[in-house]
Amino acid sequence: MANFGRLWLEDSRVHDNHAQGDGGGVFNRGILKVDQSHVDDNTAGGNGGGIANGSGLAGKYGAAASELKSYVPSGKHEEAGTVEIIGSDHGKNGGKDGEKSSLSDNHAGKNGGGLFSSGGYVTVSFTAITGNSASENGGGIYAENTDLDLDKVIVAKNHADGDGGGVVTTGGKHWGYPDTRKEGSATIADSIIADNTANRFGGGIFNGEWLVKIEEGFLVRPRDEDDNAALTIRDTLVKGNTALNGGGIFNNKAKITLTKTRVTENTATDTGKLHRVAGGVLNHEGHVKLDDESLISDNDPTNCANTVEDCFN
Repeated sequence: MANFGRLWLEDSRVHDNHAQGDGGGVFNRGILKVDQSHVDDNTAGGNGGGIANGSGLAGKYGAAASELKSYVPSGKHEEAGTVEIIGSDHGKNGGKDGEKSSLSDNHAGKNGGGLFSSGGYVTVSFTAITGNSASENGGGIYAENTDLDLDKVIVAKNHADGDGGGVVTTGGKHWGYPDTRKEGSATIADSIIADNTANRFGGGIFNGEWLVKIEEGFLVRPRDEDDNAALTIRDTLVKGNTALNGGGIFNNKAKITLTKTRVTENTATDTGKLHRVAGGVLNHEGHVKLDDESLISDNDPTNCANTVEDCFN
C-alpha cells in the first residue's frame, strides 16, 4: 500500500510484500493508523522494510562511510506524514493478555528494517518490533528529523549492518543536510531494547549524527556538538545488545537523558581499540545524564566511555 491520504489498518495482516524502493509493506505520506495488526515479512530495496514514513536524503546517502567523502546533498526532501501503531493491553474478551501489534521479520536494503521515518510524527505502543534487519542503519527503527514516541514496546533481535541494531534517532543541521532540517526528538518509555546487534555502533540504540568513521576513530566536528538529536529514555531496560562499540547505547553529538532505566549485559567487540571502548554507553561530543534511579552495570568490556555522569566502570 502507498498512502497519501488516510489509512486505517485494524485487525489486519500486511505480509510477504516487496517494494523496489521504500516501504516494503506500507509507504506513507498521509495519516496511517495500524491497530492490533501485523506488518511482517516484507522487504524493501530502499528504506523501511515494513513501513516507510516519507523518503529522506539519508535514504540515498546515509550509508556507507566509503561514500561519505564525496557526499553532496541534492534533491528535494520528501515530507513524511503521521504514523500511529498501537496494540492492546487487554484481551478481546477482557482478559489480561492483550493483542500486540507487530513489525517483525522485515528487511530494508538501506535504512529502517522494520520502520523508517524521515520527518513527521511516529507513535508506537504495545507493539513487538522483532527480527528485522537493515543493510545500512536502524535494524528495527530508523527515525531522522522525526518526533518519535515509543511506549510499552519490545525492540528485540533486530540487526543493522551499519549503526543502530535496535533504534536509530538522528537529525539536526549537521554536515550533509540542508539548513532546514530540524533536530530529531524521541522518547522511549516503559520498553525493552534487547538482543539487538550492529556491525558498527550502537547495538541497542544509536542517537545523533550518523557520520562516524571507524578508520579515523571519531570524526570531530565541534560546530555540531550537542545539536543533533534529543532522546529521553524512561523506565526502560537496555539489555544484551552487541556492537563494535557502544553495545547498549552510542550517543554522537546529541543529548540523552536516562530516567529509571537500566543498561546491562551489553557488549562491545572492538578489538582494534582505535578509540575508547564501551559495552554499555559510549558518549561522543554530546551529553548523557542519568538520574539516581538509573543504573549502567555488568557491560563488557566497560560500562561507559567518555563523559557519562554518574556511570562507574
